[in-house]
Amino acid sequence: MTDNGQAYSKGDWMVHLYYGIGQVKGIERKHISGKMAKYYRVETKDIVFWVPVEETNPCRVRPLTPPSKLRKALKALEKTPREMEPDVKQRQYRIKDARSDGSLLSICRLVRDLSARQAEDSIGQNEKRALDFFEKLLLAEWSVSTDVTVEDAGHQLRDLLEKGRAQVCAMD
Repeated sequence: MTDNGQAYSKGDWMVHLYYGIGQVKGIERKHISGKMAKYYRVETKDIVFWVPVEETNPCRVRPLTPPSKLRKALKALEKTPREMEPDVKQRQYRIKDARSDGSLLSICRLVRDLSARQAEDSIGQNEKRALDFFEKLLLAEWSVSTDVTVEDAGHQLRDLLEKGRAQVCAMD
């Protein structure tokens, strides 16, 4: 919380579970959805979006994960993947739960498990889109939080996922 009672200040990074990683560029008064209110102006690489100052829903928006907590969450990537449910609807519920939860740990676990399923089996289009979305979100947050390139984070991600899948192969 900032000195003026607001959750974010200009220059802060936030994670929006639909729009991705963005940086607060300022606060603007806007007329959106029939009401005048203050909004954070947030810019991503591709778009600009506005988040109400008074209604920052933690289910949709959260602060960028600091490097120490990011490293802890990344440890989930190298653990043995959890087998995804055989029923496609159950897998969709799991994806929806991860999106609703929005925590970096939930995202890491889902990326790990969907990646393992993709490596051993084919995954449906919805699961592929979810994997691409969450992987992109994870890599963007990793890059900004630790000041590495998205490409370097991607290489590290592949290495961690391989460690987890190697544990499965060793158990067979």
